[in-house]
Order: sequence, then C-alpha cells, then structure tokens
Amino acid sequence: MILADRICQLDQQSRGRAMLGVGPGQLPSDAFMTGVDPLRSRAMMSESLDAIVRLLRGETVTAATDWFTLDEARLQLGPYRGRELEVAVASAVSPTGAVLSGRHGVSMLSLAAADPSGFATLDTNWAAHERA
Repeated sequence: MILADRICQLDQQSRGRAMLGVGPGQLPSDAFMTGVDPLRSRAMMSESLDAIVRLLRGETVTAATDWFTLDEARLQLGPYRGRELEVAVASAVSPTGAVLSGRHGVSMLSLAAADPSGFATLDTNWAAHERA
C-alpha cells in the first residue's frame, strides 16, 4: 500500500514519467538486512504484486497474508492523468518473474539475457509469460 502510494506520488511529480520495477532481490544479504527470509522473497513479491497492481488500477483491495493485511485499501492519489502506471517484473533464469508479469499483464525485464545461462532461458521464460 505504501509503495503504491509513493510510486503514484513520484509519477505525479514527474508528470507521468515514473515506472515501477519489481523483483525478489538478487542477493540473500539484502534480504537478511531487511529481515526477510531469502527463501520467501519470491512468494512475498507475488503476494504484494497481486495487491499493488490492483491498487494501481484503482481498485479497493482487501487482502491478508502472513506478513501484511489490507482492509478496503485504496490509493490517496492515482497515477498521473488517470493513465495506468507501467509496471515491470524482473526476470533472470527462473520463470518466476515471467509468470508474474504474464499473470498481471505487465512488462517483463530480462535481466540475465547477456549471460549465457540467462540467454538460454529467454524462450522458456517467454513461453511461461504467455501461458500465465
């Protein structure tokens, strides 16, 4: 909820030039510093993105997980001029990001495409995006 409000404020301040990029994080040390179990980061990203995308689309959201609760939550300020804010999900080797971007109809950033293992998964991840 707070993240959705803040990205909308930035979108307003930049007159529609903001974009929200999401990902589970690359380094386990980053997760540990914020008190997040690195093994839960992908599930947490999925749960939060489900709510954030709905909020950014102007919906009122009620949702509960083991780490957040929203009770009829809605944004105070929507995206600039009422247009939909662009959201992109990071995708590397696993299909997690591709599935999430496909499920929500948002962009996908293939971050590992320059690496041979990442390049080898582009077709597989795009297929996962399309199926989702």
